[in-house]
Amino acid sequence: MPIKKVYLVFGVLGLMACRPTERMGEIAPDPAPYTIKTESVSPLSVEEPAEPIAAQPTEQSAEPLTNPKQAGWNPDDTVTDKCFMLLAYDPEDTSVNLRDQPDGSVLTSLPNLTRVHSGQPAYIEPGWNSLSVEGQDQQGYIWQDLLRLTYYQVEDPQDTYANLRQSPGGPVINTLDNGTEVRFLGEDGTWTQVELASGQVGYVATSLLMRPNCF
Repeated sequence: MPIKKVYLVFGVLGLMACRPTERMGEIAPDPAPYTIKTESVSPLSVEEPAEPIAAQPTEQSAEPLTNPKQAGWNPDDTVTDKCFMLLAYDPEDTSVNLRDQPDGSVLTSLPNLTRVHSGQPAYIEPGWNSLSVEGQDQQGYIWQDLLRLTYYQVEDPQDTYANLRQSPGGPVINTLDNGTEVRFLGEDGTWTQVELASGQVGYVATSLLMRPNCF
């Protein structure tokens, strides 16, 4: 065979070897599915670390009192107000009579919660108490049942705390450790309305309130 024909035969065979899918009348598949594409992939998003569980508020969390034993202190009150002042208070009326002597003539009527003092640590003497009206040059006598302390201390001898209720005998809205001091606001039957240092107002059973520890 001439050399040129040999080259020609090998050339044709080479083309057929490079395209095997066209043998036997087959149609070559679309090469597109085998094309490798390079795409830019965005970096994985990094979530912010969750707040520690201990720092997350819960339904039962409540703002603690700074000092439970000073609950009920009015910001304007002093130790003198707490330990020396009494309050004229008639649970059956809106005022209290100040008399010139025990069971004597009425000098004036004092609105409930008027502050009075004897110059001694706040203590309600049995019977008639000799008192001066705060901010006035007026002295007289008030019966023991018509006087209250400015502050009381919570003490439940059967437990370590007392309940603060929304209304007399109503739902419990807080618990007060024994020793907590509360400011007197009024009475309703066997319940005393008090205020905490936080400003929260509620009712405590009168039997669970005693004289504060002033000295």
